[in-house]
Amino acid sequence: METIDLLEKLEDLTQMRFEFMEGRFWLKNTGEPLSQEMINYILSDKFDIHFFQQNFSDMASVNHTKIIRQLDGMFWQQLNQTEYLHYVESIQIKTKLFGSFMRPDLTIVLAQTEELSAQSVLGNPHTIVEVLSSSTEKYDRNQKKEAYQTIPSLQEYLLIAQDEHKIEQYIRDGKTNWTVKIYDSIEQTCILTVGVKIKLSKLYQDIIQ
Repeated sequence: METIDLLEKLEDLTQMRFEFMEGRFWLKNTGEPLSQEMINYILSDKFDIHFFQQNFSDMASVNHTKIIRQLDGMFWQQLNQTEYLHYVESIQIKTKLFGSFMRPDLTIVLAQTEELSAQSVLGNPHTIVEVLSSSTEKYDRNQKKEAYQTIPSLQEYLLIAQDEHKIEQYIRDGKTNWTVKIYDSIEQTCILTVGVKIKLSKLYQDIIQ
């Protein structure tokens, strides 16, 4: 079975979100890899979805969910929908590094050049956003960032904290170089390469610190 097909099957059976990195399947919102024994169990007739969800819950925190909703609203209001499309946790991104399939929290793509397969795998993202959590921060900041930055079309990668007022904006500078801008004051505004303005005061207004 192809990796993307197995990924879809695991998601269908568990009703949870997965990513594929370094030859292993990871629960997206916990940053935990599944053992081969667990994969075999999920695919078996003995699989109990209620037991699995109770023990491997990927329920995002309230703050995580609020931040994604705020960003989704900002994108809808500010993006020119004829020029750009954006997705919220609904597509996979394939990278050459590690043969990965990852599911970003939010993704922006140029509408006229969108390369989206029948299996909802996007080949040419322009902007990728990940909201950090304590369980996934190391994973998002290291392996995923390294893999994302190998995508030729990608122009920026945002890491957004949920337990402090902070946005890290990585912007492509040439073919392989990246520059980083840090926004860590509630009075600041992060301006994306597609023109969207993210006011930290708006983004974090209902966030519990």
